[in-house]
Amino acid sequence: MLGQGVLGLSVTYLIGLVMLVLVFVFGKMWDRKYTSEFKKAGWSSSIVAKIAILVAVAAAGGFISIPGPAASIKLDSTAGYFASIMFGWQVGGIVAAFGTFFANLMSGFSGWAAMVPYYMINMALAVLAYGYISKRFNLVAGMIAGTIVNTLCIMPWFFMLGWVTMIPILIPQIVGSFVNCFLATVAYKAITAAQDRKKTVDIDMVE
Repeated sequence: MLGQGVLGLSVTYLIGLVMLVLVFVFGKMWDRKYTSEFKKAGWSSSIVAKIAILVAVAAAGGFISIPGPAASIKLDSTAGYFASIMFGWQVGGIVAAFGTFFANLMSGFSGWAAMVPYYMINMALAVLAYGYISKRFNLVAGMIAGTIVNTLCIMPWFFMLGWVTMIPILIPQIVGSFVNCFLATVAYKAITAAQDRKKTVDIDMVE
């Protein structure tokens, strides 16, 4: 075990740095294959407003708990997953990262404050993986990818505290990650279905 001192945090930040590189690598892959709101409009007032609203929703989600089999499930990452697939990886990554920050801030994170930058990067990578894989393959594959990457947020704790201590936390983390992915997918499907119906109605009216 590395402990929670300098060595443990150094390994954590190294893992976070690798994840940050992956965010931009996969972000470039996304930009080559798919469009995004940010790619089309840049830092427009509309983009900034969407980010601000969704970050607030993500932070508020940290106060919403669903009783789970071993621990309650927080909904602080649902908005990030939704933003990624709906508006693109840039918006999704920002919403996920800052939503994670504010959710931790409001829950009182003095005991693990040094880990929060790592959590922010991990969450940005998780929503990017969810959005990219969903577009590349399908939504089910995207949910699986997002759940796996988000579950990696507890990986440094395995090094710092040991497997015996962390194994009981693994299943609740997986379940919580999947629930957030699933709810984001439901919201995305509902909104896109409504948009498709509106387009159909508009076409019928023109004809």
